[in-house]
Amino acid sequence: MGCADVCLDHAADCDNEFYSDSIVKARKPHKCCECGFTIAPGQQYERVSGKSDGDIWVSKTCGPCAEIRKAFVCGSWIFGQLWESIEEGMFPAWDTSGPIDCLAKLETREARDVCRERYREWKEQR
Repeated sequence: MGCADVCLDHAADCDNEFYSDSIVKARKPHKCCECGFTIAPGQQYERVSGKSDGDIWVSKTCGPCAEIRKAFVCGSWIFGQLWESIEEGMFPAWDTSGPIDCLAKLETREARDVCRERYREWKEQR
């Protein structure tokens, strides 16, 4: 299986009573729900809100993580589990087939750089 064939699916087991997403510009610092880094004022991020199982929730995802999730998640997902899924499903494919076709699925240099850095950290921890 090539890296571009990776399909991450969290098989989320809930139904949303409502769901709304938009790309907005930060007016104050926020924390990305995926990588945990700060979304600085002036940066664009994905803001998603919804209601599931009676609970209203809001998730904020930095631009690179939102792009990476869009490229590699082909089913449902659970906010906050992107990088765990990538480490289990995509990074092993990098080891066997290389990263070129995965990185080609990303539009921005920033998203490619984030993937490369996270892969480097993952390799060091093994």
